[in-house]
Amino acid sequence: MRSQDQRVASRSGFDELHAMAEVRLWGGHSAVHGDEIQIWRGRRITLYRYNGGGFSFRRDHEYLADDYAANLSLGFLHEGEMTATSEGQTQIHRPGGVAAFRMDRPLESRTEPGTALTVAHLPFRYLESRGIDTRQLNGQCWEGGVLCAAVLRMVDSIFGGCPEDEALVLEAGIIEVLIGILAEHDSDQLTDDVTEKTRARAMQLIDEHYTDVELDADRIAAALGSSRRYLYGLFEGRGPSIATLIRDRRAAHAEQLLINEPSFSIRRIAHLSGFGSEDRLLRTFKQMTGESPSSYRRRVATGAVVPISS
Repeated sequence: MRSQDQRVASRSGFDELHAMAEVRLWGGHSAVHGDEIQIWRGRRITLYRYNGGGFSFRRDHEYLADDYAANLSLGFLHEGEMTATSEGQTQIHRPGGVAAFRMDRPLESRTEPGTALTVAHLPFRYLESRGIDTRQLNGQCWEGGVLCAAVLRMVDSIFGGCPEDEALVLEAGIIEVLIGILAEHDSDQLTDDVTEKTRARAMQLIDEHYTDVELDADRIAAALGSSRRYLYGLFEGRGPSIATLIRDRRAAHAEQLLINEPSFSIRRIAHLSGFGSEDRLLRTFKQMTGESPSSYRRRVATGAVVPISS
């Protein structure tokens, strides 16, 4: 079962809110004695569930250099109402809606008493490695729909106290559904439709073939019927380069094998994840974590591992 400190409620939950923003509470519920905030931390996602009185949340420049600033925040509103302002735009969020905010941008919100809210924090670096342009998402809101309902059912199971190994499987499912949802909303409306479709096809090729050691920018360009220069232009100014996207997908896959397949040799993991050789995997891990894959694997059991793509 999950250790007690991984699902935090009440006072420590509000302590965490105070660590990330200026927070003021009102509305008839006790921030100390009520079970108003629950927190669950997975390998890549941190989940917050709030239910209770009203509060205001003001995250300004004083807070924007903290650890939370590396995350995209996705809020799912179950009941009540929340008003949020970021980068000069104010949105009113009502039940069934989803709102996205970059935590490295100023944000002010007001949550009315009686509100029930689930928030998921996902690291930019991982989202960008999956081709999501988080800059286009800040301040957006949309109707939740069937996919968001599926996410919330999985979140319900996690907060309902399912075993830790099941919770981590659910986390992986949540991530994949959210990647699909975010990919539908991260496009610049001024971007040429053909360009956006070509970029999406390039990302699909990475997702489908990153375990192929021969996959590189030249092969993707050839599959698209374009030049390598054009391919590079699709990703210029939108986060990681094409080579970095391929590397990060391979590294994330290798990381999961190191964690979940303790009997696999490092050489086998290198080949299964697309690196092709143990040396290439070793160099990548040294670059991204400062340690070898073997050392990383040894620390998994201690719970001290921070995902390389976070």
